[in-house]
Amino acid sequence: MRSRPFGHPDKPVGTVFVTILIDGHAHEYRVLLKGDANSMRQLAAEYIYQQLTELLNRLQPMARQSAAQQRVGSAAHK
Repeated sequence: MRSRPFGHPDKPVGTVFVTILIDGHAHEYRVLLKGDANSMRQLAAEYIYQQLTELLNRLQPMARQSAAQQRVGSAAHK
């Protein structure tokens, strides 16, 4: 991530855009961070890890259900 020396009304300094792609689905996030360049990099990394963890925790039950349905479907075809 590179810091920009100036902002724009739609994208002020410290604006970070994150896209996490899982199974062909894009999960997009935008956050405004405050601080110097080094602290914003650290905060951005922490934010990304937090969003990824929450997303994976949310999707985990769906993945288990999908895998169970696939096992049932393949067993019915035997």
